[in-house]
Amino acid sequence: VLLIPNVIDIQTPKQVSAISAGTIIPIIQIGGELIKQVLDFIDSDTDKPGNTSTNPITDEDKLVKNALTLYQLGMKIQAINNLDKAIEINPYNDMALAGKGAILVDQEKNTEAIVYLDKALEINPNNYVALAGKGVILTDKGKFYDALVYLDKALELNPNNELALNGKAAVAFSEGKFNEALTYLNTVLDTNPNNELALIEKSGVYYYGLQRYDEAITYLERALEINPNNELALLAIATAHGLLDRYDKAIFYLDKAIELDPNNDDLLAPKAAALYSQGNYYEAITFADLALSINPN
Repeated sequence: VLLIPNVIDIQTPKQVSAISAGTIIPIIQIGGELIKQVLDFIDSDTDKPGNTSTNPITDEDKLVKNALTLYQLGMKIQAINNLDKAIEINPYNDMALAGKGAILVDQEKNTEAIVYLDKALEINPNNYVALAGKGVILTDKGKFYDALVYLDKALELNPNNELALNGKAAVAFSEGKFNEALTYLNTVLDTNPNNELALIEKSGVYYYGLQRYDEAITYLERALEINPNNELALLAIATAHGLLDRYDKAIFYLDKAIELDPNNDDLLAPKAAALYSQGNYYEAITFADLALSINPN
């Protein structure tokens, strides 16, 4: 089953295997959920006044949608090119600007992302994707009061906005309101049981907030069933097993994550710690040295 627009050329084995498996490569972090929200926003925008069934969305909107699908497939240069073309055609297309902001959030370029999200909101103050994205960035900065202004408005415009609900859960969690965080996350999961971000956040509540590690592991296992290549879930489940002295399992999941990202010192250092806890000191030193060669600090 071909799950992407015909405009996309499938060239690499990775992309072919992803489609053969009947799935588009998921993006699982906050930026990726924001990208998904932009795609949903474009689809919902087909009902706006002035659109007809023969031309439901504009050419630049199609470029945005194709760009974000390309990005999800790992074709980043093509994606950015499409978005830049859309903005060149119409610098006031709030969906194109929100889309560029979404990609920048996913790339952890929040300073640049804010510029595009703010521009989108100047043009359309009711762009719930840009509102949710800005709310999440402010949450990440610890500016919870300001974050809630944007998240609440996003939810007022679209009560089913999963990203905004995840953002509200993150704020509640940061304030130690674990039951409130669970309420928001359960709302997301009742609607979409496969929301990886909500599953990972829920595991965090059980893990850090309630110290119920086995329950945290259950939610992380569910996230990994949906996307076995979720680095965040792999690291979290390895850490949980490590705290329960299950070092073999911790190393098993860390190895999977390192295979995906071999130069990530945040994965190599925990593996060194797990090996040390097993008494494998020489191997532990090898991985500690690798981590330090990447990040001396």
